[in-house]
Amino acid sequence: MGAKLDAKLKSPPAGVQVWSACVAGQQSYEFESGDIYNGLFVECLFEALAKGVEGKIQRPEQPIPLEPLVEKVNARMKAELAPFKKEQQSRLSGREAEGGAAYDPKQAPAPKLVIRPTAGPDGGRASLDLVSGILREVDVPPVKVTRDEMLLSVKSMPPFSAKALEAYKADDDMTPFREAVIKARTVLNEQLKGKRVREEWQQPGTEAQFKESVRNYQAKEVARVMRELEETLDDLKAAGKQRTKEKSKRWQANYDYILARLEAQIVYLYEYNSRLGALRKEFPERGPNGWRLASQEKLQGDSAGKKLAKESAGLLRKLARDHPGTPWEVLARRDRLTTLGLEWKPNK
Repeated sequence: MGAKLDAKLKSPPAGVQVWSACVAGQQSYEFESGDIYNGLFVECLFEALAKGVEGKIQRPEQPIPLEPLVEKVNARMKAELAPFKKEQQSRLSGREAEGGAAYDPKQAPAPKLVIRPTAGPDGGRASLDLVSGILREVDVPPVKVTRDEMLLSVKSMPPFSAKALEAYKADDDMTPFREAVIKARTVLNEQLKGKRVREEWQQPGTEAQFKESVRNYQAKEVARVMRELEETLDDLKAAGKQRTKEKSKRWQANYDYILARLEAQIVYLYEYNSRLGALRKEFPERGPNGWRLASQEKLQGDSAGKKLAKESAGLLRKLARDHPGTPWEVLARRDRLTTLGLEWKPNK
């Protein structure tokens, strides 16, 4: 939170209270730890509200006891963040209006929230079959194979203009160029769909035994997948020499997207493998349950991975720019938000 926003939240109008999740110089943390799958503040607030304030029976005519709830939330956040040497403190600013708000048991409940559909694009919406067909042709697993698959469906996409997708209709032609794109997508799915890499590690036995188990995992699991993907990348780039001869904008976009995703996947596995190598070399700070891998923006792997990362990011930028108002733009913008760097953290 910046100083300007903090100053405004600290001084609300008379009769208004603002409960902010953090204060100036801090940020709101989120977890995927198994215990918390949410924003930390929201999770602690849910917990505090469920337990209520001890020794106090809340009645309808009484205001919500915010001050003791703030204390409970802050104490819980402090306990959760202490092992990570992080700090987040919520703050209640302002005062309730004098006398509060009168309780009226006869007052009708708030009207039901109705989310109305947005207006369609100019020229009408593209058919769902057309959009669904495009998504099937670029359906690949998430780059971070430690996470549950959250593939976009046609219903979760924004409405697309029929005019914008007019140039992307399917045809029945099949060329070596298109076959190469299909093969690359198939390999990504065969190697990664429904599978996970280990992101949490504990040390069983001696240090030497543990390091040997990590080395075996790298050789038997990670190296095999990387080899398959790198060979596929070579084949796909070779097929790219025919890209300018491909008349279909749809398959040109498919090629660019699958190429970018294949490169990003290899980058992530490079980074993952390099972190396993670093763990074998020297143990980082350890928690009660060993170590876990956390995302970060900066890559720590070798130069080959960093070069591929730049190529993948550049392809996604170009894809969004060259195909505005299409599913490829949405996919490219989404995937550019994926951070591929990794670092070891104590696993509490």
